[in-house]
Amino acid sequence: MVHVSDPDTGDSMWDNAAFCMGCDHMLFGDGHVTVDLMAHEWGHAIDHNEGEMFNYGATGALEESFCDVSAVMLDTSNWTLGEGTPGRGTSRDIANPPAFGDPDHYLDFVITSDDNAGVHLGRC
Repeated sequence: MVHVSDPDTGDSMWDNAAFCMGCDHMLFGDGHVTVDLMAHEWGHAIDHNEGEMFNYGATGALEESFCDVSAVMLDTSNWTLGEGTPGRGTSRDIANPPAFGDPDHYLDFVITSDDNAGVHLGRC
């Protein structure tokens, strides 16, 4: 589904993409249907239906990492995710995770009370 409002707040200017586990839909805000983001969200769909990793803490961060790898395997022009999207632009660099504030080693995993205990902040 494209041109989607934020599933949590209803904000029509949502600048993200997500896989909705409750209905098995991929949701994309305006301009966020790119090869790498599509592959990343497809990775969530595969895990939800086959792998069933718990999307919380270290396990959730590992799932995010798998989805990031799926994205760069399909979009082979570079090691980044999100380039070309309006507003956010490049959000991750798999070749150099610290460039966008992400850890590059499990020892640097970030545990937080936000973000399902660090699923996005802790991916390496």
